[in-house]
Formats: sequence, C-alpha cells, structure tokens
Amino acid sequence: MGYAPIELIALIFIVISLIKIIILLVNRDFWMGHIIKKILNHPHATGFIFLILSLVVLWYLLLGLTIIQVIAVMAFTTLFMGFGMLLYVKPLEKIIKSIRKDKYLIKHGLVYIILWIIILLWGLKEIIL
Repeated sequence: MGYAPIELIALIFIVISLIKIIILLVNRDFWMGHIIKKILNHPHATGFIFLILSLVVLWYLLLGLTIIQVIAVMAFTTLFMGFGMLLYVKPLEKIIKSIRKDKYLIKHGLVYIILWIIILLWGLKEIIL
C-alpha cells in the first residue's frame, strides 16, 4: 500500500510520537536522560538536521497544500504547544530571563528569524495578491 507524501509525513510523526509517549509513560528517565541528552549535546548538528527535515517536510507539504494552509497549521501547532508549555511556567520564567539577557539574541537566531520572515511574507503575498 503506497502513501501520499502528506500521509507518509503524518504516519512517521504518529509513530514517533506514540513511541515517545510510551517511553515517557514507561521510563521517563530513559527519554529525558538518554535521548534528549544526546540531542542537546550536539545542538549544531541537531539544528542542521532539524532544518533540513523541516525544509523537506515543507517541500512535500507544498505538493498537496498551499502555503496558507501550512501557515494555518503552524498557527494551530503554535497554540497547542503553547498550551502544553503552560505546564512549566516557573522553569520557563528562568529561561526567558536568560534569553532576555542574551546580547546576541538576534545574531544567534538570525537564520531562524529569516526563515520565519520568508514564510510569513510568502503567506502575506498569497493572501493579498
């Protein structure tokens, strides 16, 4: 049985998410101490992999969706993740204070910021024109 690219992306996401939830329920320390630690120990490599995977997923999404539909899903995801983050207000306050003190915040996040601007302007162009 073949899957369309969007179905394949969804299937991969579902399987990985279910595995993660099961691991968290069975052995939270393994996930947090082993998996997450490995990811955080290599932020540049992990960031590069995430960026490439994001662009590949976006490319496949655009085969079946418009950029406006993708941005709408991004809005949903942002709100849903924000809802989940509210469970950790106290630790987030410390992180936010640390980020606010970062003199190089824009420099550190420049690629990320530029990509957001491109996506947002692309969506705005599609809506207005």
